Amino acid sequence: MRGKRSIEQTIFLMFALIVFIIVAVVVLQMFLRGTSSVEKFGKQVSLEEAIRSCENYAVSNIIAYCTSIFTVDMNNDGRYSSVAYSRKGNLMVCESSLFCWSLVDNILGDRCMLELCRYYIYSAGLTPEEATLKTFGYYTKGGDSRYLDMDDTEQFKNTVLDFESYKSKREGEKGYIFIGPNCATDEIVNSVLRDIGRRIFPLLNHTYNSYSFGILYDGSKGYLYINKTYIRDDIQSSIASLYGKDIDRVPEAVPLCAILAFS
Repeated sequence: MRGKRSIEQTIFLMFALIVFIIVAVVVLQMFLRGTSSVEKFGKQVSLEEAIRSCENYAVSNIIAYCTSIFTVDMNNDGRYSSVAYSRKGNLMVCESSLFCWSLVDNILGDRCMLELCRYYIYSAGLTPEEATLKTFGYYTKGGDSRYLDMDDTEQFKNTVLDFESYKSKREGEKGYIFIGPNCATDEIVNSVLRDIGRRIFPLLNHTYNSYSFGILYDGSKGYLYINKTYIRDDIQSSIASLYGKDIDRVPEAVPLCAILAFS
């Protein structure tokens, strides 16, 4: 009888353990679903506070304006996702990564990228490579370089978004233009990327039909670049001022900020 009771106790304990594991897995899944629905990237504030901050920065501190990122639950549904923003003509924006240029029109996004590139190079003393990392983000691996049409801003935008899957997820390494967590799209980010393409295209050598654009990865970090061959000679000479005024020192993979600095 004692042996039988011992077996029954063992079976009961095993059954209880299995039930406990099942319950724990269900609770964990519910928790993970719950946390993913409120995942955010920027500073969590009200829409009014974000707009007020951006409008103040626009007249007092352009770098703060261009580097501020907010998370705002615009429709009060307890989630952060892509929603229509009435102040920008009902364009879709990402609630988990709202930039000042997403919220107000004081300074547009493409100018912000230009100002950040120049600030990091000329004021902060960073190299063009470092400035590109700070402005556009750190990539954790290289992507195959692509040949893009000289005047196709939609293709440029799509390529940058395709490369997002290679970008670091760590805070401080995303740069200042991206689509945040849980968002299917951000039409204002899309528009700004197209505008960056418009700034770049006049600097390219249009004797070619396309140009080489990609990520240069050195084993620890990668940055966006355009191949030197496709940049106009006079722009290459200007970029040389960032490399000791020696055009031979301008790398074949020219960092995006080195090009935008002269746009």
